[in-house]
Amino acid sequence: MATLWELSDDLLKLENLITLIEEEENLSKDEKEAKVNQVFEDWLQTSEDFAEKALRVAAYIRHQESIADARKKESQRLRDLANEAQSQADRLKGYLIRQMKLTGKTKIEGIDGKLSLRKKPPKLCLNIDPRDLPDEYKKVEVTPKLAEIKKAIKVNTNIDWAYFDESDEYSLTIR
Repeated sequence: MATLWELSDDLLKLENLITLIEEEENLSKDEKEAKVNQVFEDWLQTSEDFAEKALRVAAYIRHQESIADARKKESQRLRDLANEAQSQADRLKGYLIRQMKLTGKTKIEGIDGKLSLRKKPPKLCLNIDPRDLPDEYKKVEVTPKLAEIKKAIKVNTNIDWAYFDESDEYSLTIR
């Protein structure tokens, strides 16, 4: 039976192998996936205890998920900061436009840049509800009601235009 240290070292080697495969530029995505799956399968089937390895992999999965979560949160924080900066820039642009209109200046040139005002094309406004527009001025999008279709299939098995995929797909719960 392998020690925790040996399993951790073993898992680190596996991670490095997978990283090397992922970084190979001459392989397609499918080829990389196949190679990673083969390396992982070989690693799992070595003589050491499968249950121990599976638990170590589960711990590593949790670790990777926590990294992904932290990166998502950081990404959201950066998006929020970017939105704040953009809002401030938009407010300052509005302020400059108002002041240039008040002073009657349409162009300003300086060392750091040039400013110029131009009138935007008129904005289109509708006097009626968009659903009441003539058909040639509408864009129709169809979205299936998947939940209702699922219910209908469960009640009525004579529906031939939709079905449940019976492939062997599983999800993994790690607690």
